[in-house]
Amino acid sequence: MCVQFCDSNAVMMTGSYDKTVRIWCLDTGKLVRVLTGHSRCVRALQFDEAKLVTGSMDHTLKIWNWQTGQCIRTLEGHTGGVLSLHFNSRMMASGSTDHTIRIWNFSAGECCTLAGHTEWVNSVRFCQEGTMLVSASDDSTIRLWDVQLRTCIRVFDGHVGQVQIAVPSHHGFTHRFNEEDALFQQQQPQQQHHQPSTSYLAAGHSSISSFQPGCASDSSASRRNSLSKAKTSSTATVTTGTLSKCPIIISGSLDNTIKIWDMNTGRCIRTLFGHVEGVWSLAYDTLRIVSSSHDKTVRVWDLGSGKCMYALEGHNGPVTSVALSDTKIISTSDDGDIKVWDYGISPTEATSTTAL
Repeated sequence: MCVQFCDSNAVMMTGSYDKTVRIWCLDTGKLVRVLTGHSRCVRALQFDEAKLVTGSMDHTLKIWNWQTGQCIRTLEGHTGGVLSLHFNSRMMASGSTDHTIRIWNFSAGECCTLAGHTEWVNSVRFCQEGTMLVSASDDSTIRLWDVQLRTCIRVFDGHVGQVQIAVPSHHGFTHRFNEEDALFQQQQPQQQHHQPSTSYLAAGHSSISSFQPGCASDSSASRRNSLSKAKTSSTATVTTGTLSKCPIIISGSLDNTIKIWDMNTGRCIRTLFGHVEGVWSLAYDTLRIVSSSHDKTVRVWDLGSGKCMYALEGHNGPVTSVALSDTKIISTSDDGDIKVWDYGISPTEATSTTAL
């Protein structure tokens, strides 16, 4: 259901429907440790050098010492399953099936609840050095929140299916998307979808409550032939505008599309077509966007032109999550496999080494 990895430490972690978190050695592909303790599937995780945080459909988040496998703390407060989480050096955000976002401020010992989404909150990400938060929901919208004011300041409305992920650009990220892209998008015929769009534009609000995290006991731990050329050609024009630092958001939805948004204006400046079923996850860097889909593929897109460069096939089920580094892509699937797609491995070598 979720994956994160670190090339420099050769560590990868995955959370699964089987209620466990597994820690893997990327160099050997061997399983290092299994973390057990959640009573339902693990939908989200994030780790750094010191800790791992997991979110589960059992309504809780758990903080682990992943070096030892010990569960240090269990956070309770959501009244529904935890679908997403993101932490920085000062606080953590979590999104839930209860339609809310909770901001956990550990230094202050309090928890703020952000309300405004009308369906499941599938993705939460801090941005603008932690002062803002971007969320994505089954209500087909993306929201930008002011963390300090605890209010929704902008709604991004354009997807016509549930938005599974929305990733904001990091501080200093540069690109060549500009107003010409937005005008180009407006001139394109609208794609027909089976699901109508539902807008929810009411301002969000928040409430504050204190939280007392309880301690939990130690736990033992080939391109796709069906690619639509007509749709792809609409995004194949290379943008030649000047380099911009204007922050963007890239989102993926069950309407089969990926959208790029201007964070400051809320305008959609580009839509990428190619997946034939819903987009579950994505990641990007300065060169490429990588997306995973219910259509069992991972697609690699050129960030500058919007062209789909590769469709990576091999999974036998929907690809639920994807992660990206300078050297490799890692994808996880409902088929139970984790695949490592390495830029430096030849096709013959990759045949025997892509699946863990």
